[in-house]
Amino acid sequence: MKFIRIYLSLTKFKIAFLSTFSGLLGYYIKFKNFYDLFFIFISLYFLASGSLSLNQYIERDFDKLMERTKNRPIVKGDISPFFAFLISIFLITSGLTLIFLKFGVFAFILGFITFFIYIFIYTPLKKKTPYAFLPGSIIGALPPLIGWVSAGGNPFSPTILSLSFYFLLWQIPHFMLLFYIMSDDYKKAGFRTIKDIFDERKISIILYNLISAALLFTLSFPLFSVVHSKTYFIFSLFTAIYLLLIFSYIKNLKNFKKVFQLINYYTLFLIITIMILR
Repeated sequence: MKFIRIYLSLTKFKIAFLSTFSGLLGYYIKFKNFYDLFFIFISLYFLASGSLSLNQYIERDFDKLMERTKNRPIVKGDISPFFAFLISIFLITSGLTLIFLKFGVFAFILGFITFFIYIFIYTPLKKKTPYAFLPGSIIGALPPLIGWVSAGGNPFSPTILSLSFYFLLWQIPHFMLLFYIMSDDYKKAGFRTIKDIFDERKISIILYNLISAALLFTLSFPLFSVVHSKTYFIFSLFTAIYLLLIFSYIKNLKNFKKVFQLINYYTLFLIITIMILR
């Protein structure tokens, strides 16, 4: 049981699951083959969890300095850096290999690009600039595209481009909120933070506009054949209005953490809703 707990913490299970689930959606809306859904899920989950654990390996010295990350398994000594590195490489290699063998070269290339951006662009940029959330947001837009292409879909189809664009819109406020919440911790580790480039008023305005744009964009999904149900449009319209009222509290920065949790839960809820009403 202890090893399972360490493994889930090392691979950031919740984040890996949400990323994988968005890729699963991309596959599902193109081709409802439940047998292959298992393989795309395992492939993307291995890739996501391996990348997340490798990120912890790379940042282990910085994690020691921050309150939020000081209890991560490598920092606490629950697992050695070398063993964590081996697990990461095994998961990444397994995920990419499964994608290549089962879903082809193009899906493999997209998977590798996602991994490359996360580890070799986003991770080092976090130490250098508060704008690292921009390449970080691109990462979130790629799993649905990987799933779609794995099902034989055209990567330039308006259906998948609109879905990926939503995840891009969602990821920007997701990362900005995360960076804001972690600002004090980042300063302890010597990072420049988002507070260094935006004051509280500007952050609030930017976040509210981006979240509003993401919510309203979901109303266009029927136009792009992401979902065909009329029920979806009515349901998403009322949901968007309701959430926009809630997000108006973003002007009070004490609620940033609640907003961060809410937009994540909403996206998970949106994925499930599309799968049901598709």
